[in-house]
Amino acid sequence: RLGLPVFSSEPRRLADISATIRRFGALAGTAAAADAAAAAFDRRVAALRARYAGRPPVPVFYQISERPLLTINHHHIIDDVLRLCGGANVFAGLGALTPMVSPEAVLAANPEAIVTSGGESGNETGFALWSKLPSLLATQRGNFVMLHSDTISRQSDRILDGGTALCEQLERV
Repeated sequence: RLGLPVFSSEPRRLADISATIRRFGALAGTAAAADAAAAAFDRRVAALRARYAGRPPVPVFYQISERPLLTINHHHIIDDVLRLCGGANVFAGLGALTPMVSPEAVLAANPEAIVTSGGESGNETGFALWSKLPSLLATQRGNFVMLHSDTISRQSDRILDGGTALCEQLERV
């Protein structure tokens, strides 16, 4: 209403990040630098895709928060990172971008790995509930993955730092 230009971006796929970098560079008058940064990002994505392609899918529950118990669906950018690494989001088909689920639904899905993020070192509270459930495949195998939220939860080129860590952990799984 004030007549000020606004730049809005909500990447849902990794390809959207490089497109956003280019778009923002064009708007800022730094297209050459933006193109170089976007191309570097695309090369990192391609390298991860090549390295982890063809691996058997790992069923994953990605936990955003414990209370309420929130996850992601297939429209979320983190789902794109999971798929890049060979992960299969057990709640990909749910309708909401960040749906609320029950512990019983997670038990029924029986993921092979549970992934969450946090900012503090030693923040393992996200696994407290799951470590008490020995029937859960992820618990039986000790497949709990904690990523630093400053990497995986940023819709920028930084997401590949978290993605690389995730890929390495899922390869171990």
